[in-house]
Amino acid sequence: QEELDEKNKILLSMESKVDTLMTDLSVAGDDLKKKESYVKQLSSSMKGYEKQHTELKKKLSSRKAYVGQLEEALSHEVKHRREIESLLTTAQRDKKSLASDYDSKINELASAQEEIEMKSHAVQEQRNVARQLAKQLHTTKQKIFALKSHLQSEGLLKKEGSSVARKNRVPAYSPMVPIPKHPTRNNVPDLN
Repeated sequence: QEELDEKNKILLSMESKVDTLMTDLSVAGDDLKKKESYVKQLSSSMKGYEKQHTELKKKLSSRKAYVGQLEEALSHEVKHRREIESLLTTAQRDKKSLASDYDSKINELASAQEEIEMKSHAVQEQRNVARQLAKQLHTTKQKIFALKSHLQSEGLLKKEGSSVARKNRVPAYSPMVPIPKHPTRNNVPDLN
């Protein structure tokens, strides 16, 4: 009997332990279910994060390409600007040279114009002197012709033949004297 009681005690103890184990196992199962739920949530979140990571990676790659294009464009712009600055420097140097040449040509032109005016004035003065001399020569010829005619009419000077007289006649036209509108009776132009 004692042996049976002892076995019953052992069985009861084991049953109690089994119940405790079952309770623990049930709690562990609930915990496991909660952890599995967490794991599913974490897995879903990881998939979302992975998707976001992939999208961000694509965006980053696109941004890198865009930045590369901007850097290339900026490099071209800097090169183009340097070329323009070089052209501008050359143009400014050429402008100074052309301005200096222009001023020099203007001074030469002014000097040439002044020289032309001086020569023109001198030529005009020479023309005036030539006209005065021609006028004086013409007046002298008229006086000589009148004196000769007077002396011939007084019989103090022998009359020449008609052919000789024609040769000694005062010319009706002189390149230095304009042709008169009303010639004299002796066909001598009158400048007065």
